[in-house]
Amino acid sequence: MNRELLPIIDFSLLLEKTSIFTRILFATIFLCVFCTLNSIAQLADGHNKFFGNILRGLKNNGMTPDPLFTTYWNQATPENAGKHGLYETSRDVYEWDALDEMYAFCQANNIPFKQHTFLFWCCGADADWLLSLSDAQIRAEMEEWIIHFFNRYPNTAYVEVVNEPFQSPPPAKIRNALGGDTNYAWVRWVYDKARQHAPASCELWINENNILKGGGRVNSYKNLINLLKADGNIDAVGMQGHWLENVSASTIQNTLNQLDDLNVPLYITEYEVHIANDNNQRDVWAAQFPVMWEHPAVKGVTLWGYKQGEMWRSNGYLVRTNGSERPAMAWIRNYLSGGGSGGGSLQLQAEDHSDSQGVATYSNFIGSCDNNDWIKFNNVNLGNGYQTLNVRYARGTSSNRRVEVRLGSTSGTKIGEIQTVNTGGWSSYTSQSVTLTGGNGNKTIYFVFKGGDAVGNFDWFEFSGQSGSSIKVFAAGKSNTETMRLLINGNVVKTWNNVGGNASTRSFVAHTYNHNTSVTSSQIRVQLTNDDGGTSKDLRVDKIEVDGTTYQTEASSTYSTGTWNSSNGCGPGYKQSEWLHCNGYFQYSCGNCRVITDESGKNATEAVVKKQDSRPGNVYIYPNPAENQLNVEVYSQEKEEVSIEITDILSRRMEIMSGQSSNQTIQINTSGLPEGLYLVKIKGDQTEVIRRLVVKK
Repeated sequence: MNRELLPIIDFSLLLEKTSIFTRILFATIFLCVFCTLNSIAQLADGHNKFFGNILRGLKNNGMTPDPLFTTYWNQATPENAGKHGLYETSRDVYEWDALDEMYAFCQANNIPFKQHTFLFWCCGADADWLLSLSDAQIRAEMEEWIIHFFNRYPNTAYVEVVNEPFQSPPPAKIRNALGGDTNYAWVRWVYDKARQHAPASCELWINENNILKGGGRVNSYKNLINLLKADGNIDAVGMQGHWLENVSASTIQNTLNQLDDLNVPLYITEYEVHIANDNNQRDVWAAQFPVMWEHPAVKGVTLWGYKQGEMWRSNGYLVRTNGSERPAMAWIRNYLSGGGSGGGSLQLQAEDHSDSQGVATYSNFIGSCDNNDWIKFNNVNLGNGYQTLNVRYARGTSSNRRVEVRLGSTSGTKIGEIQTVNTGGWSSYTSQSVTLTGGNGNKTIYFVFKGGDAVGNFDWFEFSGQSGSSIKVFAAGKSNTETMRLLINGNVVKTWNNVGGNASTRSFVAHTYNHNTSVTSSQIRVQLTNDDGGTSKDLRVDKIEVDGTTYQTEASSTYSTGTWNSSNGCGPGYKQSEWLHCNGYFQYSCGNCRVITDESGKNATEAVVKKQDSRPGNVYIYPNPAENQLNVEVYSQEKEEVSIEITDILSRRMEIMSGQSSNQTIQINTSGLPEGLYLVKIKGDQTEVIRRLVVKK
């Protein structure tokens, strides 16, 4: 379906010579003029990771207005305005209007702002005036640039501190001034300064090109990142998505698995698919993007543009100049809303086919469909299988004709067949349904026209009626008063009170839940929520069954956050036990789960046991990760009232309360917070700190 745009007002001449404050005012006016567009859900709405894009504009020309941005994207990166050589064009001469407007835009719309970048020596973005300075002056100017940035943009969520240290390193003079090449000292110097001056809430990233293609650069990248980890100066790793059009999904998957060993969040940056042919572009998106988006270590994806005529790589656009969406964007919308990965319906526009034989393709339908002609669609994700196919077509004759639905080839497995009838004319469209008899997962689908000439004109083919998944949890309580929850993708879908059975004798009760979309075991958690702190309420889970397949709780791949043992109490780990002794969960088929530590690097449970240091100025939050309750202890010279605010990564306030320092532990109920990363802001007359908090369920 095409998206119709409201008329766009061109303020460019009006803004050309106005002040930054006037331009910000006009940016605000844009938000109001186009507020009706914001009612359209952002593409990543409902997902626990962001899907972002770039903001365009340069120097004192200001930000390029984009009234559509907030209707699609929930994270923003300046394309060029934040690069040192384009921001500080000569020594102590700043052209910051564009970056000011981008930052203000993100603040006004609660969009996380990512700075790109502090050091990048390429493509006219380098601050080449540094080359005329002494080593000491280079260091002073680099540090001044970092300080200046954070003073001006204090709520920056992420910074790509160094961009392309391998592909586009600075000249030897710059590298030597910053420490030289040994053990990447020049890179580490920049991260030391970034960590020193960045707010506690800002994540420091690294970003590099040609990583997702695999090869030797991956190991070099990992070596550098491990050095930055040892320095305590890296929070996340970015991999650019340029030049991947001919890279297989399996290569991308293998590379992400290699980088997952770093145990830091991964992000896909600067992704686009630079292909002029609409259908070929969509097919590459359909093959690559699910591998990136569904990888458990990947926490977000940022594209490098989306509008025709406003792309560095010109054929990567997703929205045409007239506002209509290319087939790839339609696929993205369907996939992220659930249609392409199980659930809802999946509609294939006939004219957007991947390939064809014999048919005539028009702007919004196909025709001239005769005997043995066909169209095909690559990489169609059928999830757990659909039950029904609906076809919208028109036909002006009554002779018997049909459409066969086949998997893999024109002679592959037939999963359905439509008999086309006279609809009253070649422009009189109707819908007709047929029951499907198979097909799941990623498939190439052929629609083969049979019976003679003039089979019909076809508008779309829609799959619907996912068969979903049946889940059984075989569990028993110790006291028969235990409360058990079933979570899918971190969301509670079912709660059972008074679980029943007899845990001591292993008499388990089968608790059944039917989900409306396909589910795998790795998406499932079984949780105990009402442990009393003693030994009377424990939950024992024998196994789960997903669509008839059994997964044993004591398997080595089952991860637990509530099983007690002598080594770390109820701390997280692979305990190979059927018991939940504390509030916590089992997560199944979780071979890549990691034990998350608190800020001291200790296991969170061990950190709680140790006596806190009560010297003034120390602040503690524990346990971290937290589940249902967070404890906050603040030690100050004198008693003070402190306010405690918990916000998510989009700066949305989740909890706020107050308490006294030095004489009490402030307890915060976190049971209502979804899993994820939060910031705890603690503020008083003598105290002002920010701590990162992980909430696990």
